[in-house]
Amino acid sequence: MIPYVIPAMCLKPIERISPSRYVSLEACFLREVWAANEQVSLLLPRPPAAHLGIVIHKILELTVKGIIKGDEAIYDCWNEEIAMIEKNMKGNWLEEHLAPLSKTAPNYEVKRQMCFLRVKTLLYHRSRGLFRSDKGMQSEVPVKTSDGTVYGKIDAVQFHRDGVEIIDYKTGAITDVLYGDDSVKLAYEKQMKLYAGLFHSEYGTWPAKMTIIGLNGEVYNIRLEIDECLNIVEDAKRQLNRVNKLILNREPPDHLARASPNACKYCSFRPACSVYWKERQNTLEWPSDFCGAIKAKQTLGNGLVRIMLGDGKIDIIVRGLLPSRHKFLLEEAKRVMFCDMRRDNSPGHFTEGYRTTGYIVQ
Repeated sequence: MIPYVIPAMCLKPIERISPSRYVSLEACFLREVWAANEQVSLLLPRPPAAHLGIVIHKILELTVKGIIKGDEAIYDCWNEEIAMIEKNMKGNWLEEHLAPLSKTAPNYEVKRQMCFLRVKTLLYHRSRGLFRSDKGMQSEVPVKTSDGTVYGKIDAVQFHRDGVEIIDYKTGAITDVLYGDDSVKLAYEKQMKLYAGLFHSEYGTWPAKMTIIGLNGEVYNIRLEIDECLNIVEDAKRQLNRVNKLILNREPPDHLARASPNACKYCSFRPACSVYWKERQNTLEWPSDFCGAIKAKQTLGNGLVRIMLGDGKIDIIVRGLLPSRHKFLLEEAKRVMFCDMRRDNSPGHFTEGYRTTGYIVQ
């Protein structure tokens, strides 16, 4: 991928779909088609919190597998996983400035300590005989439909005398507390019910219990409704067939896109989505992105750049831009795009944030 230039984004049928992909597919076909295509690169950096979540999941997986057995191993594994993630980030122009994660991931130290506490709790349960049998608890348990088109890996499966419990670990918010709702997010409920249906398809039995566990140790139980689980499995197959039919019929990308504030907010492909740029509004609900011509540019005494952009309808001011991150500002770029800016105090004014990314518009 050439820095600062949006590459050609091809469409390829999706071979199979996971529970997380299924939930996201409901929001936007195009995003998930691009995400499933390994030859399509992300156009925006992953949030540092997402990288941290990957590390935490890996640490919990290693604990359940019995690879982490004590305090020293916890620290060693954490440092190794963080170093591996940051090495990959430093080799990617989109994310190199986000390393180290200890400086850019929100609540890094708090989440690190919470992860260690969760590991120590698991180790304590192991010492009390929870994992005494070979089937006491297993991690990353693969499940799929008979045709393999819907598949996934369950974070942990615990075997009890009265049945099986499937467990999903979450490192972020599990409930919609910002909206005054203390129930589990609907997307997470659907994921768990799809996992239950896949577990039944794979092993011929239904889980007795479905549990979501937060990093803070809070436990949320999801009610098992067999008919609903079966319906979700069938709907996942239908959605997969539907999107693949559109691709095979050579429908243009615009016909697969569904732009909305919620669908686009966390989409790492939106710089290339024409539907997004057509539908988005310059309001707080939508991401702080802008595409337009450079009408003025000034390098300040501190070396930072201030620019004025216009799209024919409105003009905005973006300040605090680092030339080392946006090298095209040193060239004669005429039309550019900036995504994930920070809103300044004055309307129409923005500043650079950790995830601010710029592209030349051809």
